[in-house]
Amino acid sequence: MLELIFAIFIVSLVIYGQGLAFNTYLLKCKETSESFFQTFFFGFIFLGFNVVLINFFFPINKFIGTLILIFSILPVAIELFKKKKNKIFKQIIILLIISFFLISFSNVYRPDAGLYHLPYISILNENKIIFGLSNLHFRFGHISINQYISAAFNNHLIPIESLSIPAALLFSLFMYFLFSSYKKLIKKNEFNNSLIFFLLIIISIYSFNRFSEYGNDTPAHIFFILLFINIVSKNKNEEYFPNIILISTFLVLLKPFMIILSLLILYLFFKQKKKLDILIKPKIIFSTIFLLLWLIKNLSVSGCLIYPISSLCIKGLIITDIEKTINEETSGEAWSKDWSNYKEKVFKIEDYNKKFRWIKTWQENHFKIVIEKFFPILIFLFLIYFLLFLNKKKINRRKNSINDYIFFLFFSLFILLWFIKFPLYRYGSSFLIVFFVYLIILFTKNFEYSNKEKNIRYIFNFFLIIAVLAFFTKNSLRIYNNFTLGNYFPSIYSNNIKNQNKELKFQKIVFGNKGYYFFSNGKLCMYSKSPCTHVDLNNIVFNRTHNYKVFYKKK
Repeated sequence: MLELIFAIFIVSLVIYGQGLAFNTYLLKCKETSESFFQTFFFGFIFLGFNVVLINFFFPINKFIGTLILIFSILPVAIELFKKKKNKIFKQIIILLIISFFLISFSNVYRPDAGLYHLPYISILNENKIIFGLSNLHFRFGHISINQYISAAFNNHLIPIESLSIPAALLFSLFMYFLFSSYKKLIKKNEFNNSLIFFLLIIISIYSFNRFSEYGNDTPAHIFFILLFINIVSKNKNEEYFPNIILISTFLVLLKPFMIILSLLILYLFFKQKKKLDILIKPKIIFSTIFLLLWLIKNLSVSGCLIYPISSLCIKGLIITDIEKTINEETSGEAWSKDWSNYKEKVFKIEDYNKKFRWIKTWQENHFKIVIEKFFPILIFLFLIYFLLFLNKKKINRRKNSINDYIFFLFFSLFILLWFIKFPLYRYGSSFLIVFFVYLIILFTKNFEYSNKEKNIRYIFNFFLIIAVLAFFTKNSLRIYNNFTLGNYFPSIYSNNIKNQNKELKFQKIVFGNKGYYFFSNGKLCMYSKSPCTHVDLNNIVFNRTHNYKVFYKKK
């Protein structure tokens, strides 16, 4: 228990320190009351950037990981030395408590963590960038920045199992931020402004309370909701647009599908008055560099700027397997449209995606999952609206702004694009959340609650208490039921929480020129010797160029 608590504390200091270096020293931003949360969120972004950059030249081994730890904690020590009264440890303890309950005796996301999340982290820990890595496993081509952030916690101070902590810490930070923002607004009796935070607290606790379902999706959903908060924020200072660019860029690195945000970004850019001045803002310059660095990484690993979009691949590169890319581009969309449950097989997989032929199969299967997962949220939102309507004194007849309608159209468009391309609930839950929360905000923004403030406060507090109790009760029961297992960390060596202590060993496939990879023979690689793949390969060639490993398909 103490080892996990200590590890969460160290991970918190590292990420906060990264944000402090970025926000205070690199960007020279002025401190505000929201600095703690902004610094922490930016810490995830800056840490990801640093690991991607370093991995072009070095593996993220224990030596490099320890250097990252030292240079991350140093800014925190400097800040504590400068300020005698600093709340950072009190704030981190709150994050620590939430993270501990969320992650203790949890499992990693199955089966994706064992298929490519953990194997890729192992690759980062043992190798500098490998060219053509997607030829060993196609999923290595569309990896998330999450894996780079996790790889940073390979050091001599905390166990390697700590690599799961950043995702739990992100949820804890997000919830702490929502509660803090809600508390400030409710004290001022700004019920309409506090409603968005109240709704997001309840829905986030309901949606993200199970760590074993996180994978790469939940961090993306959290940052998308954070982007939504920034977009609709009434505090439109000079950092409004740069913050949106920074978060949007990071979202693309989390999930390539977030490229659909481009249309909204263009709209917001044309709304800015001093466009040229904005383009030279430090956050926008940094975001541009980060995106270019990520695209170079993608090109090096797969031969594509964004994998598996075949139109963004360079066919002339030796590492580019364009036939495989096209196949994965087609099959990825088809599988998200329930191809696995398509029994008739009248159409081939490439034709199944066209002309909404997939609707019937999807409706009979995955649509039920969407309803099962999201229907309770709809009931809750309807109930809150009904209670607010009953307690309103009057409705001001102020018209909604043009921005209100445009944002609503964009959030509607995101749902439409999600439905057309990748209608899995785990891909689009944040789109649905943002759309319906914003709908409630629009319907209630002109409500006045004069003399009904106590009622509104009671309604909000009642639901918040229930949600918080439910979160801690559910996770406490899991800890109690698994307490005898002894190891609090999520398993990274086995998919079974009861068999998690031993690193798996697989067959080593050796090439004549000292190259190799590990073949798991269909089993999950998990966190094992790298590079590891469960795919049986018989046409792969290995080479070395300037001391860099290169894998490519035999022509």
